[in-house]
Amino acid sequence: MVLEALPHWLKTHCSKLEGEGLFSGTHINHVLINEYTPGQGIMPHVDGPLFTPLITTLNLGSSCLIKFQTRDSETDQLEEQFSLFLEEGSLLVQTNEVYERFLHGIEEVKEDLVTEKVANLGFCQGFVWGCCEKEHESFFDHQKRSKSGQV
Repeated sequence: MVLEALPHWLKTHCSKLEGEGLFSGTHINHVLINEYTPGQGIMPHVDGPLFTPLITTLNLGSSCLIKFQTRDSETDQLEEQFSLFLEEGSLLVQTNEVYERFLHGIEEVKEDLVTEKVANLGFCQGFVWGCCEKEHESFFDHQKRSKSGQV
């Protein structure tokens, strides 16, 4: 890895994030910018010791689901533990156990399937079902109504 100063335009944004107190007085020293078009994703992975003790993800452009998985020690298969719905403009901070224990990735899909594994759905301001009457109806309430034919 080549050590370079962050460009001024990026340093301005990093300073704003640092001002939120998320980095315990340290400074952002690495930025990776990825663009994912619909249908693209990133394989489940852990970010190695180069980025410890935390990573942040600033989600721009659109919303998506990021899945967190563990690897079964006997079968070596990945097992989904939970997902997070990342709204456009949201900031995800991964540290401690989430950083060290869970693989994270984004599936290669054009539409995300929202299930009971989405841990933060009740906290998402922008998540509104197009067919729902209530402005902030939860996924679970919508699912109950659609199963009973009340959509």
